[in-house]
Amino acid sequence: MSTTELHYTADVVRRGTREFWWRQVGVVWPVVTIAVGAAAASLAWQHGRTDWLVGVMGSASLISLLVMAASYWVPLRRSLRVLGAMSGSPAQMAFTAEHLSISSPAGDALVPWTRVQSVWRLRSVWVLAYRDGGHSLLPLTDLASETQEQLLNVCRDAGVSVH
Repeated sequence: MSTTELHYTADVVRRGTREFWWRQVGVVWPVVTIAVGAAAASLAWQHGRTDWLVGVMGSASLISLLVMAASYWVPLRRSLRVLGAMSGSPAQMAFTAEHLSISSPAGDALVPWTRVQSVWRLRSVWVLAYRDGGHSLLPLTDLASETQEQLLNVCRDAGVSVH
């Protein structure tokens, strides 16, 4: 069993959440949302159209913006709340071929690899995305290259998708 101490800060949580959010949302979704909203606004103000099509386009654009914002803010707030419960103490991470264990003052988790859907290797963190929609951030500053390689091998052997 390999054990690693993970140090979390608000900056690590914000940066990791932002990178993961951007990876999920991508470029196309915001561009299409803005284009549809701009088209609806143009039809309404420049051409005086107020029919159902303009209303649907405007509503779809607004709902899309709200979903994008919520998909960033909800995980960020949840992660910052957990960080606050940690009281500045590091977390302990250990893993075997069967499971991942993370222990901190905020709580303990024993996660079988079958529950992990994917690992996202981002610039500052790795994100373990769980099948139930949750996720864990692993700061790269605390993961030695040997530990990273071991973790990737265990994930691949367990059938976890690595991106």
